[in-house]
Amino acid sequence: MAVTLKSGFIYFLGEKDALTGETTEYVKIGQTGSDREVSDRIDEHQTGNPRVVFDRGSFQVVSVDTVETHLHHAFAEYRVLGEWFCLGTGPLKAAMEEGSRLNALLEEARTALATEAESKDVESCDPEY
Repeated sequence: MAVTLKSGFIYFLGEKDALTGETTEYVKIGQTGSDREVSDRIDEHQTGNPRVVFDRGSFQVVSVDTVETHLHHAFAEYRVLGEWFCLGTGPLKAAMEEGSRLNALLEEARTALATEAESKDVESCDPEY
């Protein structure tokens, strides 16, 4: 998988019953670009939804596509439908920690990743390339 340095936010949205206030274990693992707030995504998911959508946790990352894709694969056993997962307290905490761990690794490699991406834009002096 190619890693692109596109910052953004990884979020974990929860939901609760609007009448009883009971929180479910359903969590949406998603992303938004650095130019959009997580609250904007919550508003979009809230439209037409009889359950209250809320932020269970979110954080900024340096490679939003990479982190989101990794989390979707790493926690696939909990997938219910699409980007919605059934995560109790333990798995939810583990998913958040895994996202933070991967982001820290990507932060450490940021210079090398940026250099590699820039080198793709350099023309080769070899006419065969």
